[in-house]
Amino acid sequence: MTHGGLLSTQEALNRGVPIVGIPVFADQTGNMAWAQSAGYGVTLSLHNITKDSVSWALKEVLENDRY
Repeated sequence: MTHGGLLSTQEALNRGVPIVGIPVFADQTGNMAWAQSAGYGVTLSLHNITKDSVSWALKEVLENDRY
């Protein structure tokens, strides 16, 4: 899980690790949009975090072969 900063998204991509991102400010929203469209991340909204949404996102990246 990450806030979606440039360094953490680059590290995840370099190591082939899927990410769940919760962008907070600056470039993070764009970085997570790129990660999601490129197929190596799932984005959650900071303003709509629930136990169910976090559980879904983690299950998605851990169990879906797409990631």
